[in-house]
Amino acid sequence: MKFKEPFERTPANLDVLIRVEDVLKAVRALVSRGFRVVVWELYTVTLVRGGFIVDLYTHPSFTWVVYMDGGKLLDCCVEEVNVRGLGAKALSREAEVAVAHAVYKERMVLLMDCLVA
Repeated sequence: MKFKEPFERTPANLDVLIRVEDVLKAVRALVSRGFRVVVWELYTVTLVRGGFIVDLYTHPSFTWVVYMDGGKLLDCCVEEVNVRGLGAKALSREAEVAVAHAVYKERMVLLMDCLVA
């Protein structure tokens, strides 16, 4: 999530929307690359390596309250993007605005979110 930014930046973490059935595979792959699980919640797994954080979300949620169906988002609202020369999938701009990660999860709006929206 949040791949489309108006300028280059180094994120503090990486938020990944992932299907429920792919969580274990993703966790194993990240652990094999030196990440360790620090939080395993109902809808989120947080892994850390050094100072970098990866959050795997199965559904956008706040304090275990799901406010959007992650599977439906992945079915309808994904597009191909280029991230530093590599192909990736990201939520469409409209879906990112609807998910409003900054507002619902951290309860704040960042200037970056305003520029992207």
